[in-house]
Amino acid sequence: MDDQLERFISENRAAFDQEEPSPQVWSEISRKQRRPGIWVGWWKVAAICFLISTVYLIVDRHQSDGGAILEPGDELAEFALVEDYYTSMIAQRKSQLAELSDSELRRNFLLEIQRLDDRYAELKETYTAQNASVMLSDAMINNLKLRIDILDQQLRILKELKDQENENVSQIEI
Repeated sequence: MDDQLERFISENRAAFDQEEPSPQVWSEISRKQRRPGIWVGWWKVAAICFLISTVYLIVDRHQSDGGAILEPGDELAEFALVEDYYTSMIAQRKSQLAELSDSELRRNFLLEIQRLDDRYAELKETYTAQNASVMLSDAMINNLKLRIDILDQQLRILKELKDQENENVSQIEI
């Protein structure tokens, strides 16, 4: 097929060379070449919007943090942030635990957490006395994480017990 097309073009070359496009066709081609595509303009607008929103989010985040940016050697401030985060989570779990029931099991759970609280207080005293040892801060964070894990397990156990009680009551009613 390609051979036939080439042969046809070479035999009729003179007829192809005689014909020229009209001036209207050439003006349309040059007009399209001068005008950038409409999409180029939209890409520029999108890039500017992205840049503005990124700058806004960075500035907003900096202001919401109170402008406090931690320096690499500022372990005390970093530890304080971590401690605040974990203690707020512990307080939330304790309030959830208190809402579930007033059972003996819940009291035993809270006694275990109280022992961990006491151990944490001892670690904190040592931490402040030894000028923020990294090993002690890791032990304190592990203590906080352990308390959260225990509270989560306790909440799960109490919810399962409550669900079983509800299931037993619903079976009795049926």
